[in-house]
Amino acid sequence: PATAASALGADGTGSIEKPRFVVVGCGAIGGVYGVSLYTAGFPVKFLVRDSARSMSQRKTLAEKGLELRCVSDPSWGGKIPAEKIPEVFTTDAESCLKEADYVLVATKRTQNDQIHNQLKQYGVVCPVVFLQNGRRVVEMLGQTDYEALECVLNYNTVFDGDEGVVLLTQDWRECSVHLPADKPASTLLAEYMGSCSKLKTMADPDFIGTQCGKFLVNLTNAVNALSGEYVSAMLLQESYRKVLSTSYKEAVAVLTAAGIKPKAGRQAGRLACIRALAREQRQEVAAFGEMMLASEPVFKAKFGKVLQSRSKGNTSMAQDLMNGQVPTEIDFLNGEVSRLGREVGVPTPVNDKIIELIKKAEVVNKGRPEYTGPELLKLVGLSLEENNQQEQLAPGASAATRGGFGQFGAMASSLATCALVAACAVAAGRATRSKI
Repeated sequence: PATAASALGADGTGSIEKPRFVVVGCGAIGGVYGVSLYTAGFPVKFLVRDSARSMSQRKTLAEKGLELRCVSDPSWGGKIPAEKIPEVFTTDAESCLKEADYVLVATKRTQNDQIHNQLKQYGVVCPVVFLQNGRRVVEMLGQTDYEALECVLNYNTVFDGDEGVVLLTQDWRECSVHLPADKPASTLLAEYMGSCSKLKTMADPDFIGTQCGKFLVNLTNAVNALSGEYVSAMLLQESYRKVLSTSYKEAVAVLTAAGIKPKAGRQAGRLACIRALAREQRQEVAAFGEMMLASEPVFKAKFGKVLQSRSKGNTSMAQDLMNGQVPTEIDFLNGEVSRLGREVGVPTPVNDKIIELIKKAEVVNKGRPEYTGPELLKLVGLSLEENNQQEQLAPGASAATRGGFGQFGAMASSLATCALVAACAVAAGRATRSKI
């Protein structure tokens, strides 16, 4: 079909043949698109591993079905009925991949080498979209016979495997999905993905900027994984915020030196109290780092109610450690900050230490280390006495780099909204898996 609209027909349910999708992995992200595509009438298969854990999950879904919901709009979403689960889920990679028109990869990046080899083995040449965090996904894959595309997902979702429910933890109208505009497949893919999910989906001409904005937000993951706190409780403690702030500042300094300008996502600016804080305290919180270092009365007065209302939630990296699913994605998040920092000559001591601590926890593999705020602050070489240095960056950063940070004032305030929404959106309750 020439366009998604022509494939769907005037009423969205036309009989013109629709492209076949394969979703690799079934979790918080895979569930969003698998259920959306199925509900919209697209031929779709979930390709899952032939493992005891996957078999147990499929057994549960075969009893309850797989449902997609939105926390704020019960009319949004859809469901794959229980009796259709055996038909839609498969472990037969060869048969489904050879028939695919599009492949959506919704697994951890640590599995990409294995997935790439599988795609190569079965001669996949169709577009393959990697719905994953971090930068340089395509670059790290190397040469491929298929058109590999990266994707930025500016929304948050959780998967309750016990109940067979994928929950979008914010209003679907506030979400956005971005594909690189310079890729031939992006325009049509954006139509398909947007039409089935109703999420605003676009071929983004500033994809790198958008991707790096989300990349900065994802630096929350490791700090939360090292703590013993839910994200909301962690952000209410000045010591943890100092570590997170400095990690962000190092990353912004590195990106600035590399000539990259991060851009805030569509979520940014949606939270009225944070917009108010950005207006009222512009000098104090001109950038995300400073917003995290706002005085305790200011921070709690403006953010405390929001954070306390989302009392139970952890980032995906924290849950990986809790569930013994190692290695984590640390190499693709803080590890990318350190790698690019070495390349452009900007020191990243706090991110380097965070990586070391996460890797130590992976080796021990006994859950989260549960450092208190003061313990973590000391381990990464920081102290709260430095908070009065409003423009403190990585040691050794040049004057040009310091000046560059100022260019991100409005963007970083907007990113603060995105980060807090992302951090808080892992809803309380029985959700077993989050994707931030």
